Amino acid sequence: MRKKPSFHKYVVIGQNSRLALDFYNEIDKERVVSLDRKLYDNSAMQNNFIDLFKVLIKFSNTETLVLIFAGITDSKSALLTEVNYKMPLEIVKFCDFHNISTATFGTVMENQIVDNAYVTSKRKLRDSLIKNMYSKHFHFQLNTIYGNDTPPRNMFLGEMIECIQHKDEFKMSSGLQYREYQSTRDCIIECMKFVGKADYGVREININEDFRLRELAEFIFSQLGILDKLIVDKNNEIKTEIFVRREMVHIGKSKVKVFSEILNYIQTKI
Repeated sequence: MRKKPSFHKYVVIGQNSRLALDFYNEIDKERVVSLDRKLYDNSAMQNNFIDLFKVLIKFSNTETLVLIFAGITDSKSALLTEVNYKMPLEIVKFCDFHNISTATFGTVMENQIVDNAYVTSKRKLRDSLIKNMYSKHFHFQLNTIYGNDTPPRNMFLGEMIECIQHKDEFKMSSGLQYREYQSTRDCIIECMKFVGKADYGVREININEDFRLRELAEFIFSQLGILDKLIVDKNNEIKTEIFVRREMVHIGKSKVKVFSEILNYIQTKI
């Protein structure tokens, strides 16, 4: 982490997100402005973000970075497109016109065959950002994160934690798909390396060794002594998934280290 950040001010949209919580730990507090949710919620969106833009205009032509952490992961949410696509795009458009730098957070799945409503909403944002070629914008494509607050139930670890808490069976597909997991802190530190160099553009954040989801589940349930609660459907393979391991040398943690950290994280939540 740079001692002297490239930006004088950081404006945070989505201060309660798990990523934002670690961002606050990496940046001097006096440099950060956290915006109230009412400035960018659905009601504000219907009102064309009038009040939000009144705040952001104050940072016009200054060394300010607006970080849009706010987002929805639940593919069943009726607000998915509005929050993950329309809201950040409108903010980026406004900031670009007024010479304010911005950052959005997507998923590496945008570049893969994985196809669900969540990924589609993020992919639409990525495509629009590339098409419009905003010159002072970062779009960080993240892998799966762990850390801070408990993830929602619609996410793999969120459902796992809830099942363990209630002593229910955890039912999953074949689990042969590959994933990379990153701690929220490691993820933010990697993103801020690009920020520190003003290295704008679409940037994949790949750090750690990837692994099959089944490997992680078996490790967690075995370590907790409840392997009988893990139900793997070997015949259920999700077609639009990643079943080929990446050809890359990881620069961060091995899967053994990641498994250990995720276990410790889960134990703090159950």
